[in-house]
Formats: sequence, structure tokens, C-alpha cells
Amino acid sequence: MTITVLPQVQLYLHFLMEKMYIFADNVDVDESNCIVDIDKLTGLDWPKKISDENMVKLTESVLTKYRCYDVLDFNRRSRLDVNVAYKLYEQHKLYKGTSSKSNSTTKVNSTTTDKIGQLVHNPELDTSDTIFVGSLGYITTEHLVYSFGELIRTGGKYDSYRYEYKFEYEKNVFSIYDWVDESSSFYPEKDIYWHVASNTQDKAVIKRFVKNLKHQVTLYSEGKECC
Repeated sequence: MTITVLPQVQLYLHFLMEKMYIFADNVDVDESNCIVDIDKLTGLDWPKKISDENMVKLTESVLTKYRCYDVLDFNRRSRLDVNVAYKLYEQHKLYKGTSSKSNSTTKVNSTTTDKIGQLVHNPELDTSDTIFVGSLGYITTEHLVYSFGELIRTGGKYDSYRYEYKFEYEKNVFSIYDWVDESSSFYPEKDIYWHVASNTQDKAVIKRFVKNLKHQVTLYSEGKECC
């Protein structure tokens, strides 16, 4: 029997694959073996209509039938269980549409911008004229990934930075980026100390940008503002 999967469900499954490593029971728990095609997810509790209850049940079905692990804290002994199902779906509702995975409605490295409050997240912005204006010791990689999508590498082999999130704010350009430590080594991705660069030196504008960013960043584990 052919099962019709609703487009909203397909989008949500892509979201889950972006947030979790998903493994079948008969394979080794290794990143190379994780499921990356939603057609490989079978035997789930498919919803016939979209509702919070049905989507949470679908999430519980995925977490029960498959072995799932957080991509930001991949530990083979820390399998996710059904207790995170509600939180995962709530996260999707808050930030649906920001997925960078390719599917029927999104494209990898899309040039379309995601308007988030007063911020416009646009990976295609030119940030070459920005300079350091501050640091974000209270915002983590986890906050940024779950709020604005996966890390995007813009630094070259010999650059002192690797990743960058680009924003427009009040007609100015802002960059959130990593930087090498005192020994010229990069921090592990989950421990990156993030910095801010901009093409404006207006302290009032910078302060408003940081305040706005803080209010948009959401903790995956709690579904609340980070600070």
C-alpha cells in the first residue's frame, strides 16, 4: 500500500535529519551510516492531518523506531528518547523554513533571506568591509545553529576564521564569526567563542543589533531566550 506523506511532514522530517543523526538498528552508529533520505524512514506513525498532537506522535515514532543522536553532542552512549519529542516539534514551529537541507521547498545555500524580527539573515552578503566590534560570550554554537541553520564555512585554508553568519540590520551589515585562540588554534565547533563584525561603528546601532540577536536566539533544550 502506498502511503502519501503530507508536504508539511516531509519538511519536518528534513528538519529532524538536520538536528539529529538517525540510524537504523542494523547498522553501526557511525556518521557515515546515518539516514539522509526521508524515503528510508519507514513504519512510522504517519499523520493524516497536521496537528501538534499528531506531529509529536510522529516524532516519538522516529525516536522509538530509530536510534537518534543530537548532531551537536554526538555521543554513542547518549541516544535521544521520546522525552525530547515535544521540544523538537516546538523548535520546528518556531524556526520552520530555516532549514539548509535540500527538499521540495528549500535549496542548499539559498540566496533568499530569512527575515527574523528586524534581522535579515542573508548568507550571500558581502562582509569583506566589516571590522571587529565586539564578542558574544553568552551565545553558543548550539544557539546559532538552532536559530539560523547549520554552520556555513566562509574562511579559507589560511584564514584565522572558519564560520560566519551574515545579517542585515538597519541598513548595515553584520557578521557573527569564529576566530583562532591565543595559540592560533580553532576552538572545537561546539565551544566556539563568537565575535561580531560590522561596517558601522555606531555604538547605539551595534547595541540594538546585539540586543535583537539575543532575543531571537533560542535554547534547543528549553525553548527560551538564551539571555
